[in-house]
Amino acid sequence: MKFYKSLISLSLVLCISCVTPLGFAATKKLSLDESIQLSKENSALVRSIENKAYDTDRMKKNNIQLLHKVESGLDGFYSFVETYNAVIAATSPRNPYYGLKKYIGRSKAALETDVETLTKQYEMMMASGYPPYIAQAGQLLDVISFLEAYMMLGDTAELTKETKYELFKKNEALLKNSIDLIDTKFDQGLIAAERGTEAGVIKLYVGLSDLGAGIDVKKELLAVYREALENMRVSHEKGLVSTSAYENQVRSVEIMELEVENMTYQYENLMDQLKLMCEVPFDSQVIQSTVFNHSEEILLNPEDYYEKAYNSNMDYLNLKAELTYNEKNFAVMNKYLKDIDIDNETDTPIKVYYQEKEDMKDLLNELTKKINNKKQLIECNVQAAYNDLAYKKKTVEDNELNLKLAEAQLNATAHSYSLGLKTSLDLDQVKLNRENVKYTADVNVRAYNTSVERFKLLINYGVAYEL
Repeated sequence: MKFYKSLISLSLVLCISCVTPLGFAATKKLSLDESIQLSKENSALVRSIENKAYDTDRMKKNNIQLLHKVESGLDGFYSFVETYNAVIAATSPRNPYYGLKKYIGRSKAALETDVETLTKQYEMMMASGYPPYIAQAGQLLDVISFLEAYMMLGDTAELTKETKYELFKKNEALLKNSIDLIDTKFDQGLIAAERGTEAGVIKLYVGLSDLGAGIDVKKELLAVYREALENMRVSHEKGLVSTSAYENQVRSVEIMELEVENMTYQYENLMDQLKLMCEVPFDSQVIQSTVFNHSEEILLNPEDYYEKAYNSNMDYLNLKAELTYNEKNFAVMNKYLKDIDIDNETDTPIKVYYQEKEDMKDLLNELTKKINNKKQLIECNVQAAYNDLAYKKKTVEDNELNLKLAEAQLNATAHSYSLGLKTSLDLDQVKLNRENVKYTADVNVRAYNTSVERFKLLINYGVAYEL
C-alpha cells in the first residue's frame, strides 16, 4: 500500500514539474540585428509593397505592348508612303498596286463606305472556311489597312522632324522611359518600407536600451537618497535638522520615486511596441543583448558623410528618379525640336511644340533646384548632428575629471568626519553629490552613445537628426 502511495506521490510531482514551467513567462534574448530582421519579416507595410509586384509587372507589360504598337506605327507610316507612291506610279493594270488607284482622291465619306463594304466581304470570306477565299481575305485586309491610313494621312503624307516627334517619338520615349520609372518606383517604395521599418525598430531598441539603463541608475541614486533621508529623519527627531530641510529632502525622494515610476511605465509601453514589431509574445520577458558603446568612435569631417546621407534620403532619391525620367524624355525632345524664339514664331502648330520644350526646361530646372535644396537641408542636418556629437563627446571626456573631484571631496569629508570635524549630515550631502556626479556621468555616456546611433540613422536611413 505504501508503494502505491509513493508511486502516486511521484506521479503528482512529475506532473507538477511538467506543468509548472508553462505558468512562467518565457525569456528571450533579443539583439538589435535580430530585432531588425524580425520587424522586417513581420512588417505589414513591407508585405503590402511586395504584394504590389504583380500589379507592377502587369503595368510594365501593358506599357511594353503599347510601345510595340507605337514602334510599329512608325513602320506603318513608312509602309503607307511607300505603297501610296507605288499606287501613284502604277500605269498598267497588271501592276498589283493599280487596283488601288480608284480610291485615290475620293472623299472621306466615300472611303468610309468602301471600308465598310470591304470589311463585310472580308468577314464573309473568313467565315466560309474555304482556303481560296481565306487567301483573298488576306488581300482585302491589306486594302482596308491602306484605305484607313489614307483617310488619316491623305495625299500629302509628309514626316517632318516635328511631326515624327509628335506622332511617334514622343509617345515612344514616354512609354520606354516609364517602364524604367515603374521599376524604380517599385524598388524605391520597397526600400523605403524596409528602411522605415528598420529605422523604426532601431530607434525603439536604442531608446529602450537607454531608458532601461537610466532606470537602473536612477534606482541606485534613489537608494542613496533614501538612506540619506533616513539619517536625516533621525537627526530631525533629535532637533539637529530643521523641519523645512527635512521636508525638502522628503519631497526630493518622492519626486525621484515618481520619476522612476514614470520611467518604468514608459519602458513597459515601449517594450510592448518592440514585442509587437518583432511578434514576440507579450507575456515573454525580453532581454536586450546588444550593448551600445561608442567610446572609441572616430568622427570624420562632416562633408565625408554628405554623399551617403544623400543616397539614404528617400525624398532625395525620389526627386533624382523624377529628374532622370524627365531628362530622358527631354533628350528625345531635344533631338527633334530645335530651339527658337517662341515670341517671334508665327506658325502656331510649331509654336506649340516648342512651348512644350520650354515647359520641359522649366520642369528640369525646378527639379534641379529641389534636389539642391534637399542636399543643403541634408548637409545642414549632418553638420548640426556632427556638432552635437562633438559636444556630447566632450561632456563624456569631462566625466573623468568631475568624478575624480567628487571622489576627492568625499574622501576629504570622510576623513574630517572621522576626526569629528564634520557631521554625518555633512558626509551624507557629499555622498549625494558624488552619486549625482556619477549619475550625470552615466547620463552623458548614454546620451553620447544614443546620439551616435541617431547619427547613423541619419547617414544610413535618412532619418532627420533632432537636437
